[in-house]
Amino acid sequence: MPELRTTGASLAPESLLRRVPSALEAELDGELLIASVETGNYFGVSNCGRRIWELLATPLTLEELCEKLGAEYDADSALVRRDVLEFLSDLMRHGLLQELDPQSA
Repeated sequence: MPELRTTGASLAPESLLRRVPSALEAELDGELLIASVETGNYFGVSNCGRRIWELLATPLTLEELCEKLGAEYDADSALVRRDVLEFLSDLMRHGLLQELDPQSA
């Protein structure tokens, strides 16, 4: 099992990320609700946020995630990176995202 690193520092392009395996999710009125069992925090996502959540079912680097989304949405890479970082920060604050140690992945 990959070792977890402490999160909270700025994410680098090579940061290896995945959603926490214990997160709960449910569909409600076309929105995906995501909850952390550990913290009790939850929020709803749709569209691009939902796609990010789906992609993070398996570990991806920040760079890989941004490249996939940029290609899928045919969007400017700087804009994609900015929006992805903002969303990932929210996931981290809610205890829903893990940064993995790439050496143990």
